[in-house]
Amino acid sequence: MFETIWTPLAARAADAPDSVAVLQKRFGLWTATTSAELVARVVATATALRDDGVGRGDVVVLVLAPHEDRVVIDLAVQLLGGLVVGVPSNTPLPRVRHLLEDSPPAVAVVQGQAAADGILELLDDGALPKLRRMYYLDPAGVQEYASPVLAPFPAVDAASVTAPSTAMTALADELDPLAIAARTTTSGTFALPAPVLLSHVNLAAAASATIEAFDLGPGDRVMSFRPLSDPVERGATVFPALLSGATLVLPESRASVGQAMVEIAPTYLHLTPRFAEELATDVRLRMQATTGLKGMVLKSWNAKLRAAVEEGRTPQPSGVSRALVGRHVLGKLGLDQVRWLLVSGTPISPEAVAFYAALGVTLRRAYSMAQVGGFAMATTAGTVGWETAMTPVPGIEAGVEHGELLLRGPSVSEDATTDGWLRTGDSAESVDDGFVVTGRVGDDVPTSSGGTVTAQQVAARLRSSPYIREAVVAVEDGFVVAVVEAAQATLSRWANNKGLRFTTARSLIALPESQELLRRAVDTAAARLDVQLDDVRVLAAPLSVADGTLTGTEKPVWDAVLAAEVVPTGARVDTPTDAAARALK
Repeated sequence: MFETIWTPLAARAADAPDSVAVLQKRFGLWTATTSAELVARVVATATALRDDGVGRGDVVVLVLAPHEDRVVIDLAVQLLGGLVVGVPSNTPLPRVRHLLEDSPPAVAVVQGQAAADGILELLDDGALPKLRRMYYLDPAGVQEYASPVLAPFPAVDAASVTAPSTAMTALADELDPLAIAARTTTSGTFALPAPVLLSHVNLAAAASATIEAFDLGPGDRVMSFRPLSDPVERGATVFPALLSGATLVLPESRASVGQAMVEIAPTYLHLTPRFAEELATDVRLRMQATTGLKGMVLKSWNAKLRAAVEEGRTPQPSGVSRALVGRHVLGKLGLDQVRWLLVSGTPISPEAVAFYAALGVTLRRAYSMAQVGGFAMATTAGTVGWETAMTPVPGIEAGVEHGELLLRGPSVSEDATTDGWLRTGDSAESVDDGFVVTGRVGDDVPTSSGGTVTAQQVAARLRSSPYIREAVVAVEDGFVVAVVEAAQATLSRWANNKGLRFTTARSLIALPESQELLRRAVDTAAARLDVQLDDVRVLAAPLSVADGTLTGTEKPVWDAVLAAEVVPTGARVDTPTDAAARALK
């Protein structure tokens, strides 16, 4: 277990200076940064910022694109003893204002004009009373502004750092390991994002736990495409790669992740549920459209997959299936060398889990929290369903009190604990081989037979349909409400095949045939869980980070989704028996 990240990072630069620390794609080309070059860049950047007046205790907000510059500046500010606040570059301005209320920054570093405009607007509104400097990386447009706080990012001379490892160690020796290094926030899925303070010790412990839990080391290729301001991305991906001797792989953009996976073939990949489900749906639809002998084989494979899902089984691919389908598809996806395929966040749909299992890859569920700075638990068994137990990662201790999961350990933010324990707000059960986490405390949905399931389980089951991209389920005044986002690509393909006419996404969703298809998909999914949905609403527009219906990590913001504009899909279903039962609640 590392006390801080600086010792192993400096040691890597000294012991394996020519190892590739970062592989980044920019302007269509992959470029490599060695361990020695990375540490030299971090030291030189820290020195340049210090010479320009940035120092210990300064709060520095970063609104940057997810590239190597973002990683280097993050590390440099922490090495100086500053406190980093990361903000996704596509965050709506009201949410940026909320994120910065508790930690007004003294310094901001922005990518270019769009981010600069937002920070300047907040400054003019008096929301950033301590801001004294805003650096920009891309000068286009910004350099013409007259604001006295604006300045180009200081010139960095990495070549002048002759002994990178020694220089980093000297700067790190001045740090207090217990000092706060980063301020992040909770995801904001169920409530407004709350501040989380992580010390140098917290960040190092989270990275160390990931390295040990998943045996990361030289030879591993760790791809990161989540926003680098994701509250768990440092401890779950970025820092474990850099400290273990692995290579951190940064695609050019979110849209190019698929191509980057094929080109690099990562061995470790941490996915959002949304991305994992979209990938599975896209591949299955392409399989269905394939013709000839290959099409017959793929359609047969898909039929067996559907049967396994309907029967609640995890597919066990045969050697023939692996040879004819699994190996071919995994190669096309860039997953043929993956050792760890992890998904954290909301429960993933059973259909997506079965898809990866049928290809011969185990999709492992991980439990992460901003207050832990990374992973707290992960599955070790070969099956990943709602009832699959997760075991704590090294250093984390877990317990259950009154049905709520509790956590403690060196990676847990002390500021977030009560009597030494972090109360997660998630419902859990302790079993022989770990802990089963099903949803949020108090989000139970009644079944027709008198039992309960969680709202997140219902939402995950709804997302099993290729026509539903996202779903939110809630109980409002005793009625079970489902709000679904249509999968535009698959729905439009279906409509075109049916000869239906539409011009826009809204007109596609408004088609009576589309509404009937979505309603059938919802009813089928709900029936599998023995749940009656009283009100089904279809969103009129896709969810997005920009309008506040998605968090920066692509999780739905439940209150915002429930309040979003919808296209009516039918009347509320309410039988006299149901009404009488609810009246007794």
